[in-house]
Amino acid sequence: MKSIALVTGLLSTAVVPVASTAAPIVFDNRDQFIQNVEPNASEDFESATPGATYDTQPLTVGQFRFQGGIPTNNPLQFNVIAPGGDCIALYSVNGSQDACSLVERGNPLTIEFLSPITAWGADFRDIANAGRQTALSFFAEDDTLLNRTVLQGYDLYELTFFGVDLLGQAAAYARFDFLGIETSDLAIDIFAMDDIVYSIDRGGDMPPPVPLPAGFFLMLTAMAGLTLRTRL
Repeated sequence: MKSIALVTGLLSTAVVPVASTAAPIVFDNRDQFIQNVEPNASEDFESATPGATYDTQPLTVGQFRFQGGIPTNNPLQFNVIAPGGDCIALYSVNGSQDACSLVERGNPLTIEFLSPITAWGADFRDIANAGRQTALSFFAEDDTLLNRTVLQGYDLYELTFFGVDLLGQAAAYARFDFLGIETSDLAIDIFAMDDIVYSIDRGGDMPPPVPLPAGFFLMLTAMAGLTLRTRL
């Protein structure tokens, strides 16, 4: 198994720096991702409606809203929740339901996060290769680019993992853009995605700090109590 990958032959990363924030960390190993990130949520697509499509209209699955990819005349095969992972009978991740996507230049796949996330990873079947490159980018709510990774170099039908830890930066959506060589057989990318693990941004759920006057009063009360106990 490969360890954490900042830049490897399989993943090349372009990160837009953010002031006073560490650069996101890219992983190509699920165990390493889980160990370092400790994600607090997951999505396996089992609760999604089999055959539901997302190429021309949004589809909500758990905390995600899928939309995009190439509009096709065969919604049972592409940009669809594939029953039993039957993504044109070639790209199943693990035999269970997954998201089967088809992208090209000008027709990316966008995943909106209903709650902002700080880390995200998933298993893929047959995403990209040396010529059929696809970029996965994460954006903040104001459309600032947080991380962009070009996935490339995978063998045909290979099962792979990709994940990114945004190190506290909150992403509002992600996008898969096809960047590959435009020839008759490399102008598109078809891939299956399953078993997403991610971290929901909990920043808004943290209790507010105690105001200074209240904290000061509590400190004085504690000191007075200690003084009284000593005298007794």
